[in-house]
Amino acid sequence: MRTPPRGFDGGLADLEPPWRRALGGPFCAPGRATSYFYGYTRLSELRKDAEKQMGSRFGAQKFHDFILAQGLLPPALLRKAVLEQFVNSETVGTKSR
Repeated sequence: MRTPPRGFDGGLADLEPPWRRALGGPFCAPGRATSYFYGYTRLSELRKDAEKQMGSRFGAQKFHDFILAQGLLPPALLRKAVLEQFVNSETVGTKSR
């Protein structure tokens, strides 16, 4: 009878595929996929709202630069920043907080 191969520390955990170890896998942390999807949908809605309000003044690159310049913010505060500073600004794409 053959024994299964062991990892460096003698456990089977080291035999997990490298991509799963690197990414953590979608099922490693409960709620990970849900929180990612929540953020994705909020950001998509925010972009659509900004495009609708700005019309031809909207620039995708400037929008993304503004979002990144804000740093880590909860979705509600990010929305407030975009609608107050990005959409209503005369010079679209200012990087103020």
